[in-house]
Amino acid sequence: FITDEGTRMYSHAFATLYLAEVYGMTRRLDIRESLKRAVEMIVKSQNGQGGWRYLPLASDADISVTVCQLQALRAARNAGVRVNTATIEKAIRYVVRGINRDGSFKYQDLPLSRDSFALTAAGLTSLFSAGIYDDEDRMLRESLDNEGKSLDRIITRGLSYLQERRHHVQKRTYFYFYGHYYAVQAMFIAGERYWEDWYPFIRNELIGLQLPNGSWAYQVGPAYS
Repeated sequence: FITDEGTRMYSHAFATLYLAEVYGMTRRLDIRESLKRAVEMIVKSQNGQGGWRYLPLASDADISVTVCQLQALRAARNAGVRVNTATIEKAIRYVVRGINRDGSFKYQDLPLSRDSFALTAAGLTSLFSAGIYDDEDRMLRESLDNEGKSLDRIITRGLSYLQERRHHVQKRTYFYFYGHYYAVQAMFIAGERYWEDWYPFIRNELIGLQLPNGSWAYQVGPAYS
């Protein structure tokens, strides 16, 4: 147990992402073995819904924990560690169940679950981490069909949702830094016109928020922000 705040899987995912980055740079065999065990832990902790929650083997799931597991698994795969395809397919089905018609993503697969800029950024980054890059992807279409979702242009709608709401995210808050952590990745992967529009905006906004000592020490502290 690597935290006392009940967020063990969240912390584990970022630790796994870190191991994948270090292994990718060093190719050290001892790190590879640790990375493989960390990946196995994520795979075994996936629940029946196809997602992840703050504790291993929880009965429910949410997009905020699921996105960082998928990022960790993708990083491990990029570094050469095998990841079970079935795990990714189940995760994709979980993610698409939380999509609304306007392109936003819900926190959980529940009727009254909230949606937001931050959650939509996390949802898009989940799909990109799983290898879904466009609206016509075969696995995406199959997942939608399996879940009985008659939606189209999911990724395009999601990116538009972020663009339309980016000026209305409350600054200097936890959700601002959390949301833009994922939004900038989604826009970078979307590329071309999305990135050309997004980068100047977020660059200028972040520089404007930087404190005289060089940090962004708002609400959640300098390490996080």
